[in-house]
Amino acid sequence: MMDFTNIDLGQMLIGARGTFEAFGKFIPYVAAFVGGMLIFQGLLRAWKLSDNQGSVTGAQVFSSLIFGGLLLNWGSTTEMASSTVALSGGALGYMPEASNAYFKSLLDSIYVLMAAFGAVAILKGLLLWKSVADGERNGGEDAVWRGLWHILGGAFALNLGAL
Repeated sequence: MMDFTNIDLGQMLIGARGTFEAFGKFIPYVAAFVGGMLIFQGLLRAWKLSDNQGSVTGAQVFSSLIFGGLLLNWGSTTEMASSTVALSGGALGYMPEASNAYFKSLLDSIYVLMAAFGAVAILKGLLLWKSVADGERNGGEDAVWRGLWHILGGAFALNLGAL
């Protein structure tokens, strides 16, 4: 039987920092893939709209193209979301400087983990908005607000280390 009394959560987070960083570097590729698929979907919808096939509207074409472009240009999208909510400098400036290397590396690991969660939240928020623009009701009536809060919270989490 394993003894869980000597587990150090901080050491686990520090050890997993490389995994968090790799995950954070993988998210832009996922966003670019999803963005490319949305642009392709928008082009297919435009083709169907021009041939009067099915019940495709111009709003569905434009929403696919716009949100696909935002996801394809992930770096600028996340920077825009962060600067829009004015996340720059000072909020954690009152926190005392880490006195030892262990605590500093633990905080850095937590910042990397939060940045990865923030990037995923921004991606989910944009996809929620895209589903609303397409007229889908799977997100319920509050999908616009849920998307907004995902984007704002994700922007905050993405830049937590910079604060």
